[in-house]
Amino acid sequence: MFNSKKRTVPSSIDRLTPPVLPGPRAPWWLGLSVPLGVLGLIAAAVGAFMDDAYKGMTADWTRQTFAQDLADLFVGFPLLLLFALFAAHGSVRALIAWLGVLIATLYTYVIYAFDVPFGHLYLANVALLSLSGWAFGGALTGIDRRTIKDRFDDRAPRRSTGWALIAIAVTFYIMWLAEDVPATIRGVAPTSLQEVGLTTNPVHVLDTAFLLPACILSGLGLIRGKTWGYLFAPALMLTLATITVGIVTIMIVAITDGASALVPVAAAMTLAGLLQTLLAVRFLRHSR
Repeated sequence: MFNSKKRTVPSSIDRLTPPVLPGPRAPWWLGLSVPLGVLGLIAAAVGAFMDDAYKGMTADWTRQTFAQDLADLFVGFPLLLLFALFAAHGSVRALIAWLGVLIATLYTYVIYAFDVPFGHLYLANVALLSLSGWAFGGALTGIDRRTIKDRFDDRAPRRSTGWALIAIAVTFYIMWLAEDVPATIRGVAPTSLQEVGLTTNPVHVLDTAFLLPACILSGLGLIRGKTWGYLFAPALMLTLATITVGIVTIMIVAITDGASALVPVAAAMTLAGLLQTLLAVRFLRHSR
């Protein structure tokens, strides 16, 4: 799938813009998308449709994992494979989009590996964490960030995109800390945490410790015209959009179970996901 003899980039473009991937063949870390995507599709299908795939979980946490599996099965992993295919043929836009979906996949399987009880999918979850982690590490060292910046024209809306990414990150910080700070002062776990039956909230941990700081730094980097900002800001915008797909799916499943109060929240999150996608697409349109 990815071992074509040469990436099919038009010769006129190839002369003007150097390739962002090293060598004439797709690198190993991009090739990891094949086992990652195939295993991910299988694991997501089993998790979504096998009755006893998850055991020892609260009803709320089981519903969330079921919904996340649906999102991964029908959106996350198909997009990962599609973007990897086009990235292997020299598309800068696809490479950045692939990185964004990959980060969302890594994010998801950190949660699955540590916060889903041991069961039928334990080894699959660990393998998916490993594959996505190594692919991400390879991409960090393998992508030529200077070449990425050179692929964008001067009209790329880096300031508005950067500030939008920062604003989204700050909004989530306010949302999570508004729940966590009072609970920490009281010394009692938040209600949402008690409902899922976990000791800590893995989403809040990953967001406040890693994802949201990365969004803020990447937004600032893009505003200042840093080479790494051109890669990570649009990628992380698509990471947020991909994660939002899972959040909306979780809300839809909860609504079908009778949680009608979530309808306006689900609508708002859907609009947020569409906005994140449109902002990323608008920026990527200025690449070549």
